Amino acid sequence: MRLSLHCHPLSFTSAVNDLWVTYAWLDNGDLWIKYYMEGALDMLNLPERMEPERVDGLWKTTCFELFLREASGPSYCEFNFSPSSCWSAYQFSDYRDGMTNLAMPMPPDIKLDKGDAYVTLEVTLDLSHIWQETDHVAAFSAVIADNCGSKSYWALSHPPGKPDFHHKDGFTHQLKA
Repeated sequence: MRLSLHCHPLSFTSAVNDLWVTYAWLDNGDLWIKYYMEGALDMLNLPERMEPERVDGLWKTTCFELFLREASGPSYCEFNFSPSSCWSAYQFSDYRDGMTNLAMPMPPDIKLDKGDAYVTLEVTLDLSHIWQETDHVAAFSAVIADNCGSKSYWALSHPPGKPDFHHKDGFTHQLKA
């Protein structure tokens, strides 16, 4: 299933023509996610590739994100995936509250494919330690930084007001266990 991400109305970039995500559950229980972005890549700030490691603050430049929440509770997880191959994972007890680093049994496997006018970021994520047999609501999103220092904010759905990927109204996609 292909899910289109939409630019927040208060942010803008002429460098991105299309941004979407697709995902699948793998036989071993891992979640495979593919983010696809098409546009004028020479206008974007894409971090250089480096050794994969856990890094805070990835949202300050281009990164792709996944938020997961159990359908029945306020706690949720945030995952950030950078084109650099760096990543982060956090657990929140409630809306922007109680943030802690989420322990990961395996770091995400992040693969980048870049052409003249597109970028794909494929992520394989072991979620067996979070909620194995519970349905989730998901919010797929992205922060896209351009070379001028501006950022655009992309999501399946944006709540009213300024960009806020943590807002409960952004969790719109049912992710079945």
